Amino acid sequence: MIRSTVVVLLAALAQACDDGPRSREAETFSGPVVDTILVRRGAATIRGLALGSGSPVVVLHGGPGMDHSYLLPGLSPLSSQARLVFLDQRGTGMSDAPLDETAIGFPLLLEDIEAVRLALGVDSIGILSHSWGSTLALHYALAYPNHVSSLVLISPVEPGTRFVEVAGRRRSERMTPTLLDSLRLLQQDPAFREGEPTLVNRWYRLVFTPLLSDPERDLDLGIRLSETTTRRGFEVMRLLGPTMPDPDLWGRLGGVRAPVLLVHGRADAYPVEMVLEMADSIEVGRAVVIEDAGHFPYIENPEALRAAVTAFWSGLEASN
Repeated sequence: MIRSTVVVLLAALAQACDDGPRSREAETFSGPVVDTILVRRGAATIRGLALGSGSPVVVLHGGPGMDHSYLLPGLSPLSSQARLVFLDQRGTGMSDAPLDETAIGFPLLLEDIEAVRLALGVDSIGILSHSWGSTLALHYALAYPNHVSSLVLISPVEPGTRFVEVAGRRRSERMTPTLLDSLRLLQQDPAFREGEPTLVNRWYRLVFTPLLSDPERDLDLGIRLSETTTRRGFEVMRLLGPTMPDPDLWGRLGGVRAPVLLVHGRADAYPVEMVLEMADSIEVGRAVVIEDAGHFPYIENPEALRAAVTAFWSGLEASN
């Protein structure tokens, strides 16, 4: 049941300090600054890998139940313009938390972002999100409007249900019999159910394949989640479920004060009309549609993605 729920949500949609796990990106990144952000909150320890220098931009990964690793090295070129803080959501990746209802919950994820902002010592942060991370980004921007300087939502999931039917149909059309058989076989494997990393990472790659602009194209999606994540991620997702807020934010998007850039691959399951409507609903919202890309534009068409984001950030700097 947990796995089938993950299929629906995902498709719809550092070097660590102390004694924490190390990040392979921290060992290989050659940018100007590599360090870690560490915040202790009760029984949880929140960690984030920081790359680059300049104004801080907190990066929120998708999922839920994944970690930041799949966003690197794809998004690392953006660290030439900002200090990117790749945050691992509690219970996954480098961020520790007990797997129980007291330590895993959606409101806690928002509080973690705020705690990281305070740890960075700044009045406001930029946020860059991918996929389900857009849900966190928008809720944080509404809860802490004075502490968000800008939002970049890459391949956002819908803030509601207007386009669910269209997106579901587009996903179903791309799920080939071979792909479905492969997923079924994986889910029946006891090692997969125990979170064996190789099998779980392969499962994620299969799940995401129909969301590419060209499923036959040989692309490395970077789905190599840490063993902590593969063994705990599904449970984190299960615990988050009952704490999730009302998914329909359409009527509240006008309350987002910060400038927002939505970057959307034309071949994503969600139609272009969705992001255009989101941009129109936000006071200072702009949508950029990336050609030859689906749910992973930073991998499928990295030059176009980087041009859109850097132009947005440069425009904000100029206006300030």
